[in-house]
Amino acid sequence: MDKKVQSVKWLYLTVFLLPVLAMAQEKETKKEKETKIDEVVLVGYTKVSKKDVTNAVSSVKAEAIKDMPSTNAAEAIQGRMAGVQVSLSEGSPGADVDIVVRGGNSITGSNAPLYIVDGVQMDNALTILSPKEIQSIEVLKDASSTSIYGARGANGVVLITTKGGRKRAKTSINYNGFLGVRKIQNTIDVLDPYQYVLYQYEVYNKGGVQTDIDAFKARYGTFADLEKYKSVKKRDWQEEVFGREAFNFTHNLSVTGGSDNSSFSLSLNNVQEDGIMIGSGFKRNMANFKYDYDVSKKI
Repeated sequence: MDKKVQSVKWLYLTVFLLPVLAMAQEKETKKEKETKIDEVVLVGYTKVSKKDVTNAVSSVKAEAIKDMPSTNAAEAIQGRMAGVQVSLSEGSPGADVDIVVRGGNSITGSNAPLYIVDGVQMDNALTILSPKEIQSIEVLKDASSTSIYGARGANGVVLITTKGGRKRAKTSINYNGFLGVRKIQNTIDVLDPYQYVLYQYEVYNKGGVQTDIDAFKARYGTFADLEKYKSVKKRDWQEEVFGREAFNFTHNLSVTGGSDNSSFSLSLNNVQEDGIMIGSGFKRNMANFKYDYDVSKKI
């Protein structure tokens, strides 16, 4: 009798739990679908829902790069896009950034992609724009998605959409500032004047050749004169050339707003970047104005 009761209890629990689990799975699946539908990707000629994209496209949204402590957008997207390699051409402030999509196609020619900013072609646009000005970045990587740009898009196409105002929105003013400092961390240990002359003495006298010994005396003096070099002040040329603290300042001021049939956005960007090497530095001032107006609902 006990076995029959246990069997009925087990069957009852099974029948009761199955509908609950099915409902939970259905709600979770519906929630995932609703989230994915809201994500869209720009593929050159139109906007497509992310779930329907069949081309090789990498994208980065404003939320991912807006808080990056960098002076240009190219540094902000470094390591955030699959198949996109970002590297500095040199270490000086304001240096161009090399971007290669899916490896280089040419050994001698340029491998730079085509940059399209709000529908307008620009050269090396990511080094000019501030991360605070960008709404989204899409990189088209395969032949099917870059075909509308012809041969110029053979190295890939970078589509950049900048931030703009919103219709029927109040005028708002936003400011973003960034302050950073850089200093050389690792230096090569060098000899002081006494250590250097002592080393030269050992080199010149190692072979016992009289001409070498005389050459050392003519340049540095006798062995007894070595003590004089202990009082000579040491000068580290690494510290003299690369020893300064390099401060970086970035200021971004934006004004946005809109009416029933128009929207506007004004952005002012100031960058001051000092290099750790004496005499190196970079300054840039930029203004970006964007205005949209609906002439007619029929257009």
